[in-house]
Amino acid sequence: QIFSQFLYEDHVKSLLLKEKQVQSEEKYEEYPVVRGIQFLQEMRKLGVADDGLSFLDQFRSLMTEMGNALGFVRMIRLGTMRYSSKANEFATRTITTRKDNDNTDVEEENKHPNFEFLARESVFHDFTINASKQLDAEIESLRSNSTEGTDYFEVLTNIFSSELQSETNKHLNAFFLIVPALCLSNIDAMYVSKQKLQKASETIMSPSSSKVETQMLLNQSYFTDDGFALGIAYILKVLNQDSKFDTLHWFESCESYYRSKREESAEDKEEHTFRLKRIKQYEREFRLLEFVFAGSRAFFSHEGEVLV
Repeated sequence: QIFSQFLYEDHVKSLLLKEKQVQSEEKYEEYPVVRGIQFLQEMRKLGVADDGLSFLDQFRSLMTEMGNALGFVRMIRLGTMRYSSKANEFATRTITTRKDNDNTDVEEENKHPNFEFLARESVFHDFTINASKQLDAEIESLRSNSTEGTDYFEVLTNIFSSELQSETNKHLNAFFLIVPALCLSNIDAMYVSKQKLQKASETIMSPSSSKVETQMLLNQSYFTDDGFALGIAYILKVLNQDSKFDTLHWFESCESYYRSKREESAEDKEEHTFRLKRIKQYEREFRLLEFVFAGSRAFFSHEGEVLV
């Protein structure tokens, strides 16, 4: 609901309509990074919350929360599979003998024997037969849980896909155009966070540092944000906008932009070292985001589907 309300807000909607119009008129091969920066600046003009975050930054945090929730679902699923797989190692195995075409005895290992059938065949008591039936059910449960089974990502995608692609939510059709600005916001946040992390490590080494200051810096810093990329990949899949986003060639545009920035910095001798270091850090963060985003999209792809 918050996701839909944000994109329905008049100022956001007008900015996205403007981006859509410019895209259709100019038909650029790569979405210009400068336009993403302008979009980011326009959003920051709307003001900031008490925590210092702009509305777009808060929307980015929402994308991260979605991705973290999906990551938690996957972690629980993998934990269940691992537990079931380890427990399945202790399931009883039986050896059966059959005749092949040459009338030779061939031994076969049956990993999941039917204990109910064996109990009935041995004319055991009804209590034993019922216990064997329950044992068969438990072994089958372990077997099914140790394999992939239900694709929860696909289930979550299908649940929201039909509703969010309906006519009542047509204001979501331009979501892919806000992704570049969200990426820029994410890169800014990652850069600031890693700067705080570096400062925290320096204060720890300093004998005159305050523990309160150090702890405050550590609480405000982090070195990775996989949830953002996963959240963006999920929403693009739900809204069926993967192909539209691919037409922007966003990450290729970022690569060209920062390459030109590095060349400009090399020509400008003043503050050359600081600017070049900052540009390389931003470039590295974009590359990391590109790799994580590509990996996140793989979770929502089908067999045989080609990812750009």
